[in-house]
Amino acid sequence: MTALGLGLAVVTNQSGVGRGLFDRGKLDQIHERLKSLLAAGGVVLDGFFICPHHPNEGCPCRKPKPGLVLQAAAELDFSPAETFVIGDKECDLELGHRVGAYTILVTTGYGRALVDSGTGPRPHAIASDLEQAAAIIEQHLVGTQVGGEC
Repeated sequence: MTALGLGLAVVTNQSGVGRGLFDRGKLDQIHERLKSLLAAGGVVLDGFFICPHHPNEGCPCRKPKPGLVLQAAAELDFSPAETFVIGDKECDLELGHRVGAYTILVTTGYGRALVDSGTGPRPHAIASDLEQAAAIIEQHLVGTQVGGEC
């Protein structure tokens, strides 16, 4: 995705902070480690956008509400409707639909169960992993540039 000239941001619910399971400092350490591992592979993240709240708090930043995407869009200067949302949960797909993004469900993590259940929001595409998601995005971008349909 980086090779396609796309920016990369992580938008994540982390209710473990709100539940008292770990603190923000520990979460920051985890994210620094992730950034380090990705950088070793030539991938640079433009930002982490985190909802640390308990699900019962009803905050506007908790996925599937669009608060975090709107924050990321303001800070990183992009249009949410011109983005790709990749995730493995129903809330990821719903978030993508709410902001008008192209949604890709990855079948890693919780994604396989979502596909098998046949419930929840329908993604624009399904990928087995992030590498396949990147290939789908590339196909979509090439199809869009030449005026074709994906």
